Amino acid sequence: MSTPMLQFASVERRFQHRSNVLYDSMAKRFREKRSTKHPERILRHGRELPFTKDDFRGWLIAKLNGVNGVVQCAYCPTFISIDDLSIDHEVPVSRGGDLTFDNLVLCCEPCNQAKGEVLGESWRALTLWAREALHPDCWQNIFERLQSQFKLARMAQQQRAQKFAKKEIPDGTTQERTD
Repeated sequence: MSTPMLQFASVERRFQHRSNVLYDSMAKRFREKRSTKHPERILRHGRELPFTKDDFRGWLIAKLNGVNGVVQCAYCPTFISIDDLSIDHEVPVSRGGDLTFDNLVLCCEPCNQAKGEVLGESWRALTLWAREALHPDCWQNIFERLQSQFKLARMAQQQRAQKFAKKEIPDGTTQERTD
């Protein structure tokens, strides 16, 4: 029987990989988006991250108290590590938040999904009230419903964007918009 191989030979390599994934996904999210059919047409103006990948790694190490650190979610009592954390904007970018480290927090994926575009301070107040005032099963049910509604809203938004990108021709077929 062969010995199972670990995906990463060391904690540092695991940290390097995960920090690359987090940074690259942030950079991609804020990158300029252009029409594939008409590259001169800008669909979304891009914003450049105001820090490098190395700066981001340094910030993450400081927040995690080391590459193998475990910290509490910014919004709930869950403990998270580099393997399962999410990066969230305390003030959502869509609501005027900036891309600097001062606006970033480490949180668990469920909180990040359920919080959506709510201000971090408001989300913390809501979750604190709910944990104190509601039965845990009731709060869990509400939390799961919020998560599913945000997922549905995101899917509907993507479908609207896809539908807008195409227009229907009288014969029932579709083609990409040219206007």
